[in-house]
Amino acid sequence: MSHSHASWTCLRIVGPDSRQFLQGQLTNDVEQVTSGQAGLFALCNPKGRVLANFLLAVPPDAGRDELLFVLPSDAQEILANTLAKYIVFSKAELQSSCGWLAHTGLLERSTQNLPAGQDFACVAGQDGLLLRLQATRDELLWLAHQASPQPPGWQALDEQAWLLAIIRSGLGFVSSATSDQFLPQMLNMDLNKGVSFTKGCYTGQEIVARAKYRGQVKRRMYRLLLDSAIPPAPGSAVQTNSKSVGTVVLSAKNEAGQCELLAVLSNSSTDGALHIGQNSLTLLDLPYPVNEQL
Repeated sequence: MSHSHASWTCLRIVGPDSRQFLQGQLTNDVEQVTSGQAGLFALCNPKGRVLANFLLAVPPDAGRDELLFVLPSDAQEILANTLAKYIVFSKAELQSSCGWLAHTGLLERSTQNLPAGQDFACVAGQDGLLLRLQATRDELLWLAHQASPQPPGWQALDEQAWLLAIIRSGLGFVSSATSDQFLPQMLNMDLNKGVSFTKGCYTGQEIVARAKYRGQVKRRMYRLLLDSAIPPAPGSAVQTNSKSVGTVVLSAKNEAGQCELLAVLSNSSTDGALHIGQNSLTLLDLPYPVNEQL
């Protein structure tokens, strides 16, 4: 069995100013994160480009002032380094080696105790926190300390299976290869409850808001099937004819031995023949409508 926590990791923030500090940095409303509800967030640069995006959750038995970031390991350093520049003025501390691990897996629905119909729902177990990606899916994160036992009946998912679940959920998480390239809307974060347009100022907010109100989102994230058994790396170019029209965000091998991926594409290119290298691409559905006229 592979160690399922290698691909995702946890960062902890603690201190009386934690929420207030994050509220001025992140795309979504930190006050919405409770012991039963995690959320999707991004940290942007002043130009509104996503440096890192992640889930934010309250660890079990924590007060209001403690939160966990859950994200791809590859993006942890960018997130930590960027927040570290600003956090010095706050009564809050960021801890990279915080002892929390993110395990990916499955659990029988009857034993989950998670509320129905709620994306990013979570529930505290005896030794950790269970977090579900989407109400309609079965894949879960189990956030726990190093020595904590896994929940009874836990089935670990390897990295490919977990990536596939994220891709099918239409959640585009950036990595070091794709950091600093996309507005949150290009990653469909506004369609995934990852952006609040009412919470007030945060880094990059003016540009993110302007893109919404002026209808400037000319690129969106799409799910595609690649006719190849080798998943292209994040940052790979998607082409039509031989012109680059987009960028791979995530890719994984599916059950049939082909690759599914999320890529940010110019909306006008989705009518044409798309390919990566010599391999052709076919558009697949996402669990939410991607409307170019938003």
